[in-house]
Amino acid sequence: FKRRYFLGAKAKLAAREGLIRIGITGSYGKTSAKHMLGTILARRYRTLITPKSYNTPMGVSRVILENDLEGLEVFVCEMGARYRGDIRELCDLVRPQYGLITSIGKQHLETFNTLDAVVSTKFELVEALPEDGCAFFPADNEICLALYDRTETDKALFGFDGQGRMLDIAVDDYRPGPNGSSFTLIDREGSTVRCTT
Repeated sequence: FKRRYFLGAKAKLAAREGLIRIGITGSYGKTSAKHMLGTILARRYRTLITPKSYNTPMGVSRVILENDLEGLEVFVCEMGARYRGDIRELCDLVRPQYGLITSIGKQHLETFNTLDAVVSTKFELVEALPEDGCAFFPADNEICLALYDRTETDKALFGFDGQGRMLDIAVDDYRPGPNGSSFTLIDREGSTVRCTT
């Protein structure tokens, strides 16, 4: 039953030609990043994000099967993992063109046993991207920086400090406050935009 459910969702999603698919994984920050990205993209595109913490193959399959995908332009999928191969299975379902790793840390060591297992599982997202895809990494996480360095496909680095690496998107003048945060984003060419959450 689970396999039929999974394959039905995979076929339904695959039938949506031209759909932009984005996968998000990480030890923490997945759900927040998904909601932020979904909010930004929804201003221009018809966007669907996986709700709540639906980040397993059955949860994501349910989202796909229970939603009308007609006219959908962007699908943002949170991808959780407790075992090796979990991200690979989700990538088989979603086929993301873009992948974002939010962070990597010592979460779920009770099932992964080692940090190396966590790292290799999160990197399954990058390994699943097509040749014309792009992987996004935070510069403020040492493990993610190492994965960025080893990634051969198109990639982008973002954050506060690239530790000697050029950032594609840098954050400057960050000011947290009781009503939200404000900051300036700077791209590689030096263009800036002031943002408020």
